[in-house]
Amino acid sequence: MGAIHSYQAVKLVNDPKSENSGLRLVQIDAEAKPYPAYQLMTPQQLLEERAKLREEKKAHKGVGAVQSMRFSSDITKHDLAHKVHKIDSFIERKSLVKISISNPRNSKKTTEDMIKLADNILKSLTSKATYQTPPALKGTALNCILRPLSDKEASTGKKK
Repeated sequence: MGAIHSYQAVKLVNDPKSENSGLRLVQIDAEAKPYPAYQLMTPQQLLEERAKLREEKKAHKGVGAVQSMRFSSDITKHDLAHKVHKIDSFIERKSLVKISISNPRNSKKTTEDMIKLADNILKSLTSKATYQTPPALKGTALNCILRPLSDKEASTGKKK
């Protein structure tokens, strides 16, 4: 049909006598210059186009949102296991996990103990995650970010 002005397209779609009365006016490119681009589509074409866009979006989906977990350096084994299980579920959903390990004021744990705790968390997830940012002391808390292994890293068993 070619390029026509928007009011002509609306007139074609809304005219009950027109052969184009079953069509829908769909925006194709909002950033097109000088005007946004629209296309007349049948409802079936519209469904197919939206399904194709959903598949493309799903295929290009990268790492999800950043989830945050806080730990105390005095954490018990049971609580640690529970939080590691939560981290595992975040990693399964391809999310980054920010871990903050704080040291209570009257605790006798050192920075090395906090780093060991972060390494223990990573060891329990070794086949699924690795550090995006290594453990670093920021103020009184030790922070690091875990990311899921890429498909290539998981298949070779290597991690960065």
